[in-house]
Amino acid sequence: MISIKFKAPDSTLRRFSISLTSTFKELEGRISEVLKEKEFIIKYKDSEGDLVTITNNEEWYEAINEQPKISTTTKSLLIDIFLISQTQQLTQQSAQQLTQQSAQQSTQQSTQQSTQQSTQQSTQQSTQQS
Repeated sequence: MISIKFKAPDSTLRRFSISLTSTFKELEGRISEVLKEKEFIIKYKDSEGDLVTITNNEEWYEAINEQPKISTTTKSLLIDIFLISQTQQLTQQSAQQLTQQSAQQSTQQSTQQSTQQSTQQSTQQSTQQS
């Protein structure tokens, strides 16, 4: 058995157990039952501390194999669940932030160019008057 523990999007901790031979689709099904949600992303923290997405059986079995046994027959896996709607909101927020940053940089560049042109014109006028 593998004990699955995760923080639901409403911040409650949830735990359930499934067979070590369960497929990724079975894992998704159990999470969907618990959350009452159909669209979400599953991630786990690997041995290097990276948050790794699980999308298929190969990645699911890799996540299981990487976990230490807590007894002779049981492993434990802490996963993170991200609802698709939350992920889309984060992506939109990131895109807005990038757009704002880009606009600020353009404004700064325009201001710098104007300042440089004014300085050059002033220098040319001073030189011509001398």
